[in-house]
This record gives sequence, structure tokens and C-alpha cells, in this order.
Amino acid sequence: MKIQNLTPQTQNTQFKSNAYVKQLTRPIANTKVCKNLTELDKNSFHTYMIARRFPLITTEKEIKELFNFQGEEFLTKAFDFLTEKLNINKNFLPYIQKSEPNALVPFSYIAKNNIITVPNNIENCSNIYIFTALRHELQHYQQNLIMLRDDKIGEKLPTVYADMIVEDMQNNAISLLEKSSYEELSKKYSLTPEQAEFYKTCDYYIKNDDVDGFIEIFEPAREIYKNNWENFRYNLLKEYGPLLPTQKERAQAYFNDFFNIEYYNKDGSINRAKHLTTGIEFEANVAAEYAIHQIFNKSCYFKTIKDSALQLINTNDNDSKQLLDDIVEEVIKKTDKNK
Repeated sequence: MKIQNLTPQTQNTQFKSNAYVKQLTRPIANTKVCKNLTELDKNSFHTYMIARRFPLITTEKEIKELFNFQGEEFLTKAFDFLTEKLNINKNFLPYIQKSEPNALVPFSYIAKNNIITVPNNIENCSNIYIFTALRHELQHYQQNLIMLRDDKIGEKLPTVYADMIVEDMQNNAISLLEKSSYEELSKKYSLTPEQAEFYKTCDYYIKNDDVDGFIEIFEPAREIYKNNWENFRYNLLKEYGPLLPTQKERAQAYFNDFFNIEYYNKDGSINRAKHLTTGIEFEANVAAEYAIHQIFNKSCYFKTIKDSALQLINTNDNDSKQLLDDIVEEVIKKTDKNK
């Protein structure tokens, strides 16, 4: 995800907001759907129909009681509330884990571990921020479940995830042993005798440039993670069944996005334009925004979408104008790529 403040950009770009307004509000020729249909209408309706797939049925009393909590307690209550409202079986719940203190992206869903990371300083986060971010990440979690239920994609994911986890473990071991000896690691992290022996063996293979030996000691862990994911998938299919034919295209789209993430900057922060134009992120944003709308706004969501779009393309804020230009550029790139 990921929710992040807009980073100031250089402001010497020639903005095209007025052109966007004209383009999006010009009636589409030769349409039989309705009279004077515009691109803005079409795009807003598309977003609206996506949102309608993710209703959040609740009551004013439930929301009032939930938002009386704060910080860590609100996080726990909001997670329980959302997983219940989304009908998520407790046997498949993602784990919650605190992110690093200075993490650039404190809220995220890590598919290979089935973990949602949350800010280390959750006490300083507003309830709206926590709720919106959780709903966003739970949408990514549900996207992962869709992939796992696909007959082809789901069958290979346990191996893919196990390989990714083990690669992380190997890189972590190398990084730690570059900075400290295994004796120092043992004292610093209070390692068990088994853990200390493991790092001692890693250190031996690294120093002797024995790649095969180094890889081999991680194979038991690889098998464990693969088996864990296979069992998870088996139980998931037992509970929900395989995908319907109409869902398989969505699973493939999720897979393409999950394994081709291109919206991170070199410093680990997020490129907002690339993030907003990625399919899995667009869907998660819509699901989160629709949840907030259903809770706090009684107006027509379709009108809200159109009004928000018009507000963005009419903005006088330079950062927002830059973001709009960047979004249009990304859309054009992806359109050309898919031709």
C-alpha cells in the first residue's frame, strides 16, 4: 500500500489540467448507452462498479462503539471488526506484525508470509488512518486468496512463496555475518545453541565460498514453508472451493501485478502515480475509500467519485497537478504496453 503523504515535486512542469477537464467532460460520440455520456461518466461508473463488489454492511451504533477505542486497542478491534464484516474465516486470518520504527511504508501486506505490517508507533495514528489502511491491506490479502484458489496459479504459489522466504533468510544471514561473527550474533541476539550452530555453519560456507553447501542448509526450511502453504491452500480450497471460470481472469491480473511491482522508488518510498495506476492498488484503494464512504457519507457514491475526479483535475495545487500529469503519463505507458 500504501498510504503515504504526497512528496513535493519540482514545479516547472507545464500543467495540462484544463485540457484534462475538456477531454474528460466532452460527450462521447456514437454511444447508445445514454445521452451526452462523457469519459468522466464512464470512468466513474467503472470505479463505482468495482466498489459495489466490496460492500461493508454495518450500523451507526457499531461504528460509534468501534471508534471509541484508540491506538493499539483500536487496531485490534478494527481488525476483528473488518475480518468479521468481510466474512473472513478465522482459520485463514493474516498475521499482524509491527513494522520497523522508521519504515517508509508502515502499512503493507506481505503475501509470501501472509502478514499485514502496521506502524510501530500505532498510538500516534488516527483511527481513520488505521481503519482505511487495514481495509486496504485486507483487500490485498483477499487478492492473495483468489490467486491461491486458482488451479494453475495457486498450485505453483507454495513453491514460489517458499523460495522467496528462503531467499530473504539467506540474504539476512549474509548481511548479519558481514557485520558480526556468529559468536557476536549469539551474544547480541541471545541465540539458542541450535541457532548459534546454524549461523556458525552459514559463516563457514560463506568464508569458504561454498555456494552449494550454503544453499543446502536452507533446504529443510524451504520444505517447511512449502508444506505450510500447501496445507493452507488445501484447507482454503476445502472451505471455499476452486475459482469460478469468471474469477480466473481476475486471479491472473492479480498475479501479474503482485509479481511485477514497479512503484517503489530507489529509497524504498512509493511513486504515487505508479501506485495509483497499478490494478491491485487501484482495487484496494477503491475498497478502502468505499468503506469509509459507507460509514461516514450518506450521499451517492457515484456522485462522490465524479466530484473527487473533477476536484483533482481542476486543482490549483502544484503538487496535485504534478501527480495528475504523472498519472496520465503512467496510464499512457500502460495502454501502449498492452496494445
